[in-house]
Parts: sequence; structure tokens; C-alpha cells
Amino acid sequence: MKTIVNKLLVLTFFSVALWGCKKDETLTTIANAKAPVLSSSATTLVLTEANKANAAVTFTWTAADYGFKSAVKYTVQIAKAGTSFATPKDVDIDAGKLTLGYTVEQLNTLLNISGYQYGVSTNVEFRVKAVVNTAIAPVYSNVKTVAITPYEIIIVYPTWYVAGAHQADPTVGGVVVKGFYSNPAGDYGWNPATAPQIMSLFDNKVYRGFMYFPSAVNEFKFVPVPSWSGDLGGVNTGVDASGVNTGTVGGSANAQILGAGYYLVEFDDNTDTYKASPRAWGVIGDATPTGWGADTDLVYNPVTGTLELTLALRAGGLKFRPNDAWNDLDLGDGNADGVLDRLGGNNIPVTVAGNYKIVMDLRNYGKLKYTLTKL
Repeated sequence: MKTIVNKLLVLTFFSVALWGCKKDETLTTIANAKAPVLSSSATTLVLTEANKANAAVTFTWTAADYGFKSAVKYTVQIAKAGTSFATPKDVDIDAGKLTLGYTVEQLNTLLNISGYQYGVSTNVEFRVKAVVNTAIAPVYSNVKTVAITPYEIIIVYPTWYVAGAHQADPTVGGVVVKGFYSNPAGDYGWNPATAPQIMSLFDNKVYRGFMYFPSAVNEFKFVPVPSWSGDLGGVNTGVDASGVNTGTVGGSANAQILGAGYYLVEFDDNTDTYKASPRAWGVIGDATPTGWGADTDLVYNPVTGTLELTLALRAGGLKFRPNDAWNDLDLGDGNADGVLDRLGGNNIPVTVAGNYKIVMDLRNYGKLKYTLTKL
């Protein structure tokens, strides 16, 4: 059917042959189509909260010209420099418009949600995509690069709640106590309002979060609000050799995670699937007793919902990593703000030797934090 459509287009626009069309898979490419020419009002921006209402940048572009009169759909694509627009942020433009402007607050929010590091200048690329017909290949403008330094904001991410038996009151030192995620109405758990949260940092319907499951068999449900409404169960479809649980989401039966431990839980609302990957976090580095050769594991505290450890540290540096391996999952603090990151040179410094309480707070997936407190 696509081939027929393309032939009809060629017949309709018979003069296309004069313009040197060629087929690109199922799309017709118009060789001498003129792409938009993009301009930017700024090349460097340092965004501040004090100026959030001010205009930050305006992009304008010329109209695409396909050689025949047509309605063109424009999309501004935004990506980190060097990524070749592999996974751009697309901003649809209203019909008839050839401009896009952002206030400081609007641009800052977009960059924070897209995962750009605040307080750090990052080269961000912009281009315009022009589409005249789904059967004709799009054309792209030139790329404009703007060095932008965002500021930190508190982001409310799209969130689901993981409510289940893992919220039951924990036993600490032989005594049953209220835990961080406990149900205030009883000792049995199953309370969405106090349940661990999973978040979609990029608003793509993929939700992630860290949490502890205490039992060999842990039953739970995914809930879109902090109350029993719209909850989804699931079916555990298997556990691999490394302890990774996978399953499907849907139905009234409780979903399950098999195996006690601390997990990264992922729920993909696009594919109705879930995954839970073990994450045994530890500290490593020349500031620790075992140096860079081995980890010292942290222990989950059910009362605070955090991972903790008291350890004698030397002057030096350390990082957090899971499962006694690097695997591009290690975390440090490259800008010394107490928020864990994967910036370059992000070893956490210890300047004074002594006993320290180390706390790793992964309760908010959108802002993973830590503290080192000298005792």
C-alpha cells in the first residue's frame, strides 16, 4: 500500500521528476527541497531562579520549500550535543508558526526533566524538522548549539506506588516496630499512601524506583494514586540466575517478586511489563578499609527506608556501587551537593580520618542522596 501511495504522489506531483526525486525505502525524497534555516537569539545562557519570568531564548526559522504549495508541520528537536539527535525531545509547533520562545523557567524545567545536570554548563543542540507528508522524507534545518546552565528545581515526576506485603511492620532487634513505609492503620502493610514510589523521570511511561522486599515471596500491586484506585496486579514470569525478576502487569492477581533483598523496580506502562533487579549497594575507594579492591556493603534500615553503615574511613575518596561490580552503575558526587551523580571526577572526598555514619538515601528516584557524618 505504501508503494501505491508513493506512486500516486508522483503522479499527482508529476513535476517532482524534474526536481530529481529518489526513493528512500518507502519515503519519497525531494532532492532540491529547501530545508528551514534556523536562528537563535542566544548562544550562552546561565539560568537563574531570580529571572525565571524573563525571556531566555527565541528560535526562528524560514519556511521549508518543497517546490509546491503545501502545509508543513514543524517540530523543534532538542538533544544533548554529540548524541546526533538519537533520542531528541520533540516540541510540536502550531500550524503557521515559524518561531519558538522559552522563558527562563520553561527552559529550565524542560532541561531538568530531561536529565541535564543543574549548575553545569551543557551544550544543547536545536534543529527544526519539517514534514509535508508521511510518504515524503522530512527535511531538517541547520543545528544551533546553545551552552545552557540550568538551576535546580524540585520536580514532581509522574509517579506510581508499589503497595504490598513488604510494607508490613518490620522486626528490629527482636521487636516489631513501625517502618518508614508501614501502614499506620495496622501491621499488615498494603497501604498505597505510604508505599515506596516509582517515577518516570523522562515522562515516557517507564517508572523506576529502589525498594526493599523482606521475604522469599513478596506480593504487591502497582497503584497510580496514593489510594486504592486503578491498582494493577501482575504475573511473575521468571527469575534469572542473577535474581532479576520479570513479569507482566495487569489483572487482579497480586504481582510477585521472589527473593528477599534491595531492588531496582521498573514498570513499563507502554508494554505492561515489570522487572526487579537486585541492587546490593556498598562503598569502595581508598578512603575505605578495603581500598579500591573490594566493597563494604551497606545495610537496609527499615525504620528510615535508607541504606546505612558505620565505618572507619581514611583520608581519600569513595564511591557507591551495587553488586560488587562497576558496570556503569557506580555513583559519586561530582559537584559536592549531596546528590549522587555520574559526573566525571565524582569521587566523594574524605578529608579527615575517623568513624563515619554513611547514609545512602534512594527513596526518591528523582534525587538520590547521601550523607557522611563524622562521629
